[in-house]
Amino acid sequence: MKRSLIVMSVTSVLIFPLISRGVPSMPGYVIESLATPDRPQGITFDSDGMMYVGQNCNSDCSIYKIDPCGSVSLVGNGVLHDPACLLYDPIGIFVCHDAGPVCTTTQGAILIGGEASDRGYIQALFPDQSSCNVFGPMYSPRQPMDLVWDQDFNLLVSDHGNIPASTFVHRANGDKIDGVCESVAPDPWLDTGRAAVMDVDRSNRIWVSTLSGHIEVYAADGTLIESNFAEISPMHDPIALGPGGGWGNDLYMTQAGTIRKYNTDLTAPLPAGAVQLGTGFPTSDLHMEFGPDKALYVSSHNTNHVFKISPDCNGNLIPDQIDIDCNELGGTCAASCGGSDDCNGNGIPDECEIGGSDCNDNGILDECESDCDGDGTIDDCDPDDDNDGILNTEDVCRCTPATVTSVDDEGRPLGDVNGDCCVDLFDYSIIIDNFTGPDCS
Repeated sequence: MKRSLIVMSVTSVLIFPLISRGVPSMPGYVIESLATPDRPQGITFDSDGMMYVGQNCNSDCSIYKIDPCGSVSLVGNGVLHDPACLLYDPIGIFVCHDAGPVCTTTQGAILIGGEASDRGYIQALFPDQSSCNVFGPMYSPRQPMDLVWDQDFNLLVSDHGNIPASTFVHRANGDKIDGVCESVAPDPWLDTGRAAVMDVDRSNRIWVSTLSGHIEVYAADGTLIESNFAEISPMHDPIALGPGGGWGNDLYMTQAGTIRKYNTDLTAPLPAGAVQLGTGFPTSDLHMEFGPDKALYVSSHNTNHVFKISPDCNGNLIPDQIDIDCNELGGTCAASCGGSDDCNGNGIPDECEIGGSDCNDNGILDECESDCDGDGTIDDCDPDDDNDGILNTEDVCRCTPATVTSVDDEGRPLGDVNGDCCVDLFDYSIIIDNFTGPDCS
């Protein structure tokens, strides 16, 4: 199924029916309505790129399974409690038990946080559609709002109810650990003041959006790094950390119908405000998550949309990832694919980075061309490629290794007897033969 494009401007593309709350616009990005399930909320992705989206309901719920082309099916058999937040378990973390049946999560389970009858639950949905309670019913966390892994695969649970944030700690190598399951909660950990949404960066710092109206940052051990990184509205505004590529490593959030970003460099002065990227989005009840294709997915249960937002740095109306590689997730159903190169593999088409980084004007990024001496000037633009003091015009060995410390006035390594610009066993054998004569044995 190919999705059509409706061109809104040379730098922004919109691909979805108009919604009553406005028309989302985000210059420099492609916006699609990937799917329109009923009341979508929390989002996660499995290892195959399939998206799972919670359904906003109180009990006997299912979750949506959405493929990269937008086809929707229901999983969960209608036995789940309010799937507000979802998290894919790539290795199989928990073996939980009590007087009741054993609940063992396996590789590929979807962990689901939600609430029923003023009690919190964390359930596991398995690939065979069976499910069990990993935690719950619980007084605390009473209302799980978000589930994330830290870099050591500790499970972090934010709570809209009594205990603001908690963690169930297991061994970092991913081995399963036994723990009590039914009616028991993860251990209280961070006292953040009603944490709403979290994410963890590559340095294992934990970023927390709180209902008190600010973003807090914690170290992996729970030490508070920054209590007021940014002022936000006291709502359930989702946050997500950029996966690199065109998104960089910035912090993104939705707020008052906009999508904004914050620089996460804590060594710089704290941001006085955010850079606003997009407008016209629904104003509340949103969830968002970066996918394995480095697109940003935003669900709105008020408007029944799951949006897919992708960088389009060159304005050719093709998401950068598909512009670089049509085999990327969603490439098979894209309206068109591009032919951009990405020689440094950073997820950004080369033509968007070429400015000031192509000293020989050949259309190739300097960092992707040969630089013999590693001085930052590529060989085509360097008068002395190997930095041996002999200009290229006079150097018969233009890329002498840095380990060679002495060369003659032609740039040849001292000891290079056979003229191949290397000093090796062949040179030594010639020298020995000259001293001893040919082998007469």
